[in-house]
Amino acid sequence: MTSQDPESTVPISERVKFWEEQDKINKELIPRVIRQHELLTRHIGEHESLPEVVANAVHNAVTTVRTEQKREFDEEVSRINMGVEEQVAAAVRSATAAAEERARRARNLAISLGFVAFLAGVAGMSLGVVALFAG
Repeated sequence: MTSQDPESTVPISERVKFWEEQDKINKELIPRVIRQHELLTRHIGEHESLPEVVANAVHNAVTTVRTEQKREFDEEVSRINMGVEEQVAAAVRSATAAAEERARRARNLAISLGFVAFLAGVAGMSLGVVALFAG
């Protein structure tokens, strides 16, 4: 018996019982495996475009971030431009005030020189009148 196959030593009734149990297991297990296969196949089919979905999501996120950064940049440029405009306006006001002050001084100087010339003319006429009567 040592050279015989180990299955030949098992009684046939035990082998039949084993195969009946195996058949019950297969009848339960095979439909489950088939169902799992169908679910997995459907799941893969539904997610074949997953790389495209992920790429679109990343693209949308990057676009959103870029849009926000551009808005912040534009706001900062606007603030800087407003500051520059205010500084230019202040410089123009200062230059205008300085020019008006120089014009006022020049006008006052011209009036003063005109008055001095008038006085010199009056003095010259007075001297002429005095020379006329003295002579």
